[in-house]
Amino acid sequence: MDGDAIDKPFRTGAVSRILIGYTCDMEVARETVDSRRRTRRRDIADLLRPPYPSLLIVFVFLVLSAINAPRPLHLDNVEFPAVALRTATSGLPVYYHGELEAETSALYHPPLYIYLLAAWIRAFGSSVVAMRMFGVACVLLQGLITLEIVRTLYATPIMQRISAPFWLLFLLNPYTIQTAGICDIDSTIYGPFLCLTILAALRVSWSDGQWRSGKPAIWEYTLIAAGLFFCFWAKLTTVLLLIPFLWLILVTRLGRIRAAVVSMAVVLGGMGAFAGSYWIYGKALGLDVGYTYDFVWASLRERGSSGNPGLSAFLRDHYDNFAFMVRFMFSWIGALPWLAAMAFLSIAAFDAIGRKDKKSLHAGLVLGLAMLSTIYYCAQVKTFGFAPFKYVFVYWGLVLAAPLLLLERLRRRSTSPPDPAKGRSMYWLYGTIYAATFAFGILAARDTLMLRGFHGPYRWVALAPAIGLGVALSFVRLRRTAFVTAASALAMYGGLQCGIGVFQTQADYSTTYDYGQTGFADTVAFLRTNTTPDDILAAMKDIGFACQRRYYPTYLPIYGSDLARIPLMRAIETGKIAYAVFTEDRGQDQLIVNPAFRSWILANCRLVRSIGNYRIYKPTAVAADTTRNTVDTGGRQVRSDIVF
Repeated sequence: MDGDAIDKPFRTGAVSRILIGYTCDMEVARETVDSRRRTRRRDIADLLRPPYPSLLIVFVFLVLSAINAPRPLHLDNVEFPAVALRTATSGLPVYYHGELEAETSALYHPPLYIYLLAAWIRAFGSSVVAMRMFGVACVLLQGLITLEIVRTLYATPIMQRISAPFWLLFLLNPYTIQTAGICDIDSTIYGPFLCLTILAALRVSWSDGQWRSGKPAIWEYTLIAAGLFFCFWAKLTTVLLLIPFLWLILVTRLGRIRAAVVSMAVVLGGMGAFAGSYWIYGKALGLDVGYTYDFVWASLRERGSSGNPGLSAFLRDHYDNFAFMVRFMFSWIGALPWLAAMAFLSIAAFDAIGRKDKKSLHAGLVLGLAMLSTIYYCAQVKTFGFAPFKYVFVYWGLVLAAPLLLLERLRRRSTSPPDPAKGRSMYWLYGTIYAATFAFGILAARDTLMLRGFHGPYRWVALAPAIGLGVALSFVRLRRTAFVTAASALAMYGGLQCGIGVFQTQADYSTTYDYGQTGFADTVAFLRTNTTPDDILAAMKDIGFACQRRYYPTYLPIYGSDLARIPLMRAIETGKIAYAVFTEDRGQDQLIVNPAFRSWILANCRLVRSIGNYRIYKPTAVAADTTRNTVDTGGRQVRSDIVF
């Protein structure tokens, strides 16, 4: 056989096929690489493209918050500003809390919020507007973290689709606008820290909606421990509900035994780092950090309880709290988010148990944690001064994500072919519903439910969108009809809430603590005009803080024992009090609550001004003590130049 015969098969068959196949593979590989590059460029372009609707909503929220921010700080709203102002100069969370507590430790909770607010004050000033805008910044951060949680579980396209509606519901809402204006831990930093810890736990298993195949790195578990560390430094309460949640999240990836070991190590790491650093902090600054643990334990044990012994009394007290708070929360938030959350939880439980779907399991756990926290706090304690309930604000973004994810599920179930013209007409429909209900909210409903409670015809304002969503869910088999009905209910809810929120920013009365109270600013103006910095008032802490005057607190003398009234009565009798201030109809220091003390005040003081809900009294006793620059407070002398 000659050489040509031997080489022929290679030349005409195998070799050519190999060369052709290699060339085709190279072309396919080149096309795949080019496709990936185009996809990557498109993803980058999508990320860099400004989300104009979301930016417009954020802008409107900032305007409304700026209009709302100059309002006076009422009641508990002055606690953290007062200590943060002092901490900004002294570095210690010790502040003036009335003549009987001139140098008081503010370590009711770990002082992370105090130091962050003090740093904010150093950067942006000590005005009420500046301090309230710190809460506004924290609200925006909480919203961003919530959307990142959605992106981690459901992928970027879904997050982008719900982004603008989420900001619309989350930001242009009376509960968000007013709670962001409360200078407190739960309404500012606690939500972002708790949600960041949840996000770190989810990222162990998920990345952009996909189940991760690789082994998690040690640093990923360290991030969870770091999140717990900062949560503990913020507050030692809500974070406790987060601890068992971590094991439930990790068990699907690591198995029961290994998840228990890892979650225990993470929790002990975060908790141990906090306890050690907090002990060092207390020793270094000479502060009693044990006061924090005692205060938290007393709060968990006693708050919301009538004090009657026995399990039946405990359950009755918490049931009464919950029954009251359900109506109160409906007056602020409406019923739709809670109905949507329960529906989403039911669907997630069905998919997690019946279909073994891990994504539904983790989404249900996240929302379940938010709902459990809400139920717990509503059962534990009632709102103080009819202010928006700040304790459940930490997971508010997660709750509002539920109706949008439910709507996304209805959209995916719809089998109707897309029709651009019909899609545009639907947007016009939703916009019309939003505008009409916004007008109704700002012109008719207003804040009637907050002022008068959850009764009367306007309670249907809070229930109507939920009824619409219930109708949509009952006709879920009519997929497109269900989607349009649910979207219309969401538009109705968003318009009503936005209208109420805009009306609140224009109200001339308090819209947080002692909701509806009038006369605060004029009362402060009268007292500042008619007193000197050396004068002492009898007033609530918010009046003393706003007037920048020393004061004897009036809350305990009204609600406390006879012994609690003695210091104030003695100060009035000896002429140390320039003016005594109480409230009527709306306020925490109403004399009518204590008839005996009221009779004593009327016998020893004369009413000089009635301003709104405030009553200003002038003691009739002649001052017997000429040393007005100091006052005896249990054996120690307190100077009049108190730094507030």
